[in-house]
Amino acid sequence: MSESFFMRGSGVSLGLDLSSGHLLDVCFHDEGRDIRPLHAAPWTADDLPESIPLVNRRLSGDFLCAPFCEPDIESAPWHGWTANSAWRFIGNIAGEPGEATYRFELERRILGARVEKQLRFVDGQPILYQRHIFHGGEGALPVAHHTMLRTDTGLKLSFSPKRFGLTPQRVADENPTDGISTLTYPQVFTELSRLQTARGGTVDATLHPYAPRTEDHIYMFEAAGADLGWSAAVNRAEGYVFFALKNPKILPTTLLWVSNYGLETPPFSGRHGDCLGIEEICSNLALGHAASVAKTPLSDQGIPTALTLNNTGTMVIDHAFGCIAVGPDWREITAIERNDDGIILHDAGGAVRRLAVSLPF
Repeated sequence: MSESFFMRGSGVSLGLDLSSGHLLDVCFHDEGRDIRPLHAAPWTADDLPESIPLVNRRLSGDFLCAPFCEPDIESAPWHGWTANSAWRFIGNIAGEPGEATYRFELERRILGARVEKQLRFVDGQPILYQRHIFHGGEGALPVAHHTMLRTDTGLKLSFSPKRFGLTPQRVADENPTDGISTLTYPQVFTELSRLQTARGGTVDATLHPYAPRTEDHIYMFEAAGADLGWSAAVNRAEGYVFFALKNPKILPTTLLWVSNYGLETPPFSGRHGDCLGIEEICSNLALGHAASVAKTPLSDQGIPTALTLNNTGTMVIDHAFGCIAVGPDWREITAIERNDDGIILHDAGGAVRRLAVSLPF
């Protein structure tokens, strides 16, 4: 059994699974409504064998991967100890009136670094602010925020400007035990709405779900010089917009993990679906720790693939996401821009929403 730590603000409430660092039952409160846009796996962790990594047994909401994917430099489970090991509550930070920040510490060290998680709430803001601080340590790490959305009632996606996108070399259905993919692998693209499929033709990957059974990985790279990276998903059926904000210099790549009943390996076993990971990463695709700290084709193009620890200071990763209630006229976010108080969300139909947002990054 795992222990959970529950937190509540006027704009968002959630739990933290202290056994793994995964967010639980994230609920946003906006315009008098409760909105739960995040995904959780359809199994009970305690019913699965311990041979399956904890990250997959506890799969829920969002979590930090450090290192992202294969830990082939320092021994750890898939996605690292930050997603597979215990965290403990270490106190609160006194902030401005109406603010609350909860602090947690990973019980294991990553490349010698002590890792701190901060979850911050601001009254009236339907937003969760996350900060991970690596104190000390030595070396470089590929990292990722592994945020997962429900797609069962449909999503329309949009993103901050990207320089290009690609699918990787390996296609899931090369090995029948790994899963079934819809897309062509590899491919390079500039329009997410026109991705080549393995059987010919194209598919619009801004609309989810786009196939009844598929397991796909799609990478997109932030435009050079950007100072704010964002992702957005409009759910017209349920009347909400989910959005995530990042520093593109720290997390320069967006990975879409399309997991819709196409993955056959346990515990997925063809039963894990209606899930879209919008993962904000700094990594050499999903090739692992060693491949991300080496010289790569991405780093040759000025795209970072790992973050360097500071053995006499800190390395900080900021990430924020939120959710707002909207009317049926909202259909696609065309821009998220800064203003003096926070951000403005613009919809294709002309609707706008101004939000007070703290942008530490």
